[in-house]
Amino acid sequence: SSRAHTPSSILPAGVQRRFSATAAILEGADREFGSLVHELDAYRSNFGAFHEEPEVEAEIARLRIVLAHNPQNVEQAIRIANLALAIGQQDTAMDVLRPYVAGNHQGVQRALGLAMCDKHWDRPRSPEYVEGRRLLETACANPKTDAETMCLLAEAWREKDKGRAREIFRRAAAIDRMPRSPSFPQPPA
Repeated sequence: SSRAHTPSSILPAGVQRRFSATAAILEGADREFGSLVHELDAYRSNFGAFHEEPEVEAEIARLRIVLAHNPQNVEQAIRIANLALAIGQQDTAMDVLRPYVAGNHQGVQRALGLAMCDKHWDRPRSPEYVEGRRLLETACANPKTDAETMCLLAEAWREKDKGRAREIFRRAAAIDRMPRSPSFPQPPA
């Protein structure tokens, strides 16, 4: 309404205080809502950490059926891959994500890169490991990269180039310290 846009210089002090108090309440509610969304996303993305392996395997099987009926749903494929990775099934993650690698999706690059590096961690010079690291590099080049993805990349470089790994860890720490906008809230302390 036009009443809310009245210049503050002509509003009585009591009304100004009430507007300020209401704005502070709404800002706090927005922060709390953002924190709650972040916690729910963390729970959803870490389903495997909160459930037993047979439950995760059953969830993967259900989600694969859904994906078969809607194969364009790249987010569903990433969710399946992340669940598979949570229980150490790198092959499942790679099988689910390979059809999406050409789409240049950061989530696919991250999960597939992680799966390949995890599977071939004992052979860091193998073509598969190097490809996994390349996918993590590509995921980290995205403007919306996060500290966790940067840390995965640093780990992937650790055996081959410790100096580069340290530099990437420093970049991850810098990203983690950056203030976030309301659409990307700071994780709860």
